[in-house]
Amino acid sequence: MPAEFEAVSERLARRDSGIDRFGGVIMRTILFLFALFSLLASPATATPVLIGVPVAGPGDATPVAATDPVSGSFDVYIPYTGGLAGVFGVGGVGLASSVATPREADHSGAIDLWLRFDAPRAGHGRVAIEFADLDLAGVADPTGFRESLDIFDALGTSLLAVGSAGDPGVEAADSTRQLIGLAIPVRGGPLYLRLRLGADAGAFVGRRLRNTSEQVAATLAVVPEPEALFLFAAGLLGLIARMRRGQWRCCR
Repeated sequence: MPAEFEAVSERLARRDSGIDRFGGVIMRTILFLFALFSLLASPATATPVLIGVPVAGPGDATPVAATDPVSGSFDVYIPYTGGLAGVFGVGGVGLASSVATPREADHSGAIDLWLRFDAPRAGHGRVAIEFADLDLAGVADPTGFRESLDIFDALGTSLLAVGSAGDPGVEAADSTRQLIGLAIPVRGGPLYLRLRLGADAGAFVGRRLRNTSEQVAATLAVVPEPEALFLFAAGLLGLIARMRRGQWRCCR
């Protein structure tokens, strides 16, 4: 009996040693993959920053206004009269200053400005969109202006609507910049932003007003989510645990 017991113990030890070696190989593989993904997600290899280009609408790619070659910024004139409302750049809307006369009871007007961001990298990540002086309610200089935005994917599906600095998705907002974040699966096609820029003369109704230009600049970057890497690693660890338990059950 002692000899048989020793033989069984030796077989069990060899089996456990094999399982441990197998688990060690898998664990080293996981650590290598995690390090590789972390390197790919580092700032040195992050998705390039994309600059929004003004277009006539979703699906369009032709710019409707000249932009600064470095910053991508351009000027928009928000009309003080509803008669000049429309789509920015189409028929000259928003490209020049307009005057509202005292005879007009309502100095309100609004234009839709479409920005196209070409083909962000496909995958899961956080889309970070930064604006210079977007007049959301509660920030910048909203007195006399009202601005909001909607984000659409390449299929025209609405992803996020923002009208106030306190809305979900607004990660930072002050008098000079606003940062909008959105965690979405990016399909790899262009993203479109619709900015609705409006004037609200309020107490100035009845006066002769001339608007000045608003400088618009928006950039976009897709930032990989670190949580996705941890979930991937946790899934592989769970697979190892199941494999070890399966080996133990089949060999007992």
